[in-house]
Amino acid sequence: MEPVTTTATTAFTISYTKLIINGLLAVLGGIVRLLAASKDTEGNMHKPTLWNFIGSVTCAGFTGILVYFLCESFNLSSELTAAVVGCSGYIGPVIIDVSFAKLQKYVDKKIENI
Repeated sequence: MEPVTTTATTAFTISYTKLIINGLLAVLGGIVRLLAASKDTEGNMHKPTLWNFIGSVTCAGFTGILVYFLCESFNLSSELTAAVVGCSGYIGPVIIDVSFAKLQKYVDKKIENI
């Protein structure tokens, strides 16, 4: 008997050009969110700190890349993928903050019940 070899296949091929473009779209969405959040109630702009900017852009890029991979696995069109990735960069950091707060409350309740 001859040995049988199998090769691993992926659900999709990674296009680095699309990945970079969609990552930049997500980062731009994060920058828009950061600039929109830097207005006070009177409409005056406040300059964000460097760490706030770096954190927001990194988080937006991370969520955008995750959503890009999700869109690619569902074979969405390039146009729809770009729109969804840009929106995820805008809303991604907020969703991560809310999810972390919910998780922290859940863990605190479980610890109190021990």
